[in-house]
Amino acid sequence: AAIFFLQHHTGDEVHEKDLFRGRCFLRRLLVIPQSRYLKKPFPQKGLFRCRAHRAATSIFHSYGRGGGIVAQRFYIPMAHARGMLEGRAVLRESVEQWWAAQGFVFPSAFARRARIGFVSRHVATARYEDCAFILLAERAGLCPVWSTYLRDRFVTHSPVKASYVAPKVVGGFSPRGFPEIRKIVLADSQICEKERTPLDRILLGSGEAMVAWHRRLLQAVYPGAWTTDPSDMYLARGWAKGYYPLLLSLAVAHGVLFEDFHGGETGEGLMRFTREVFEPAFDAVAATFGVAPMLVPLPWWRELGYYVAHHRADQWRTDRSILKHLLQ
Repeated sequence: AAIFFLQHHTGDEVHEKDLFRGRCFLRRLLVIPQSRYLKKPFPQKGLFRCRAHRAATSIFHSYGRGGGIVAQRFYIPMAHARGMLEGRAVLRESVEQWWAAQGFVFPSAFARRARIGFVSRHVATARYEDCAFILLAERAGLCPVWSTYLRDRFVTHSPVKASYVAPKVVGGFSPRGFPEIRKIVLADSQICEKERTPLDRILLGSGEAMVAWHRRLLQAVYPGAWTTDPSDMYLARGWAKGYYPLLLSLAVAHGVLFEDFHGGETGEGLMRFTREVFEPAFDAVAATFGVAPMLVPLPWWRELGYYVAHHRADQWRTDRSILKHLLQ
């Protein structure tokens, strides 16, 4: 199972050392009840959270939950993404008309470009997760696009939103290859939460908008990066149950969504959202257009939550200790 998963979904060569570690992790996953594992995952010490651990955890989430093969139902192999997208060009007009029937303007970035790979984040920035997305999109022959929600309000209980005002930046690497992390405080998170400030209205001490700081970082890391912000649609639809069918419809014929709704950054906290919001929206979109949205699993490990430093914006493609096997 470990060999199949790694080779089929990542296309990477599997090394004997990784298989040995993977077998150890898999044994621990198989003998510990799922509920206990989800409440308290195994320790993740530094860079030892290696490919084997990620492979074992991915297998657990994709093949062990309820006996169903989650990966085959909701996700497609990256190698098939561009071919499937090109084969659905005839559905583009149907999706755009469906948006118009809902009373919304179709995002221009998707209407004007073909062969899009996209992520959906509140703010377009340059964490190492975004770097991983760029690498995977390029490998799949797709143009990276960031779909944002800049008018959402700030809260501290969201780790991603909290990182926007206090990013942990990789300033360099030690002689042994470990990232040297420093935290930058861009704005007071407590004041932002108390005032329920929209993300696009948070200002830095210099008077610059926070989203502009992140946009500059992304443009330095990936010049010419395309972004689109359907905040009007999000606000009109209210909570996620209202707007997620529209978001997933962008992955029917206009682009491929890179995301992992059954694992990823928020782990256990994501499971309720996946069950109550994502999966019903996925099924609704599939029923509407006759084909399912196209999703490619976006990898996650702790170091991908760090931000690229401005002064190293042109060097991130060499950061092997963080991006690891994605750069092989």
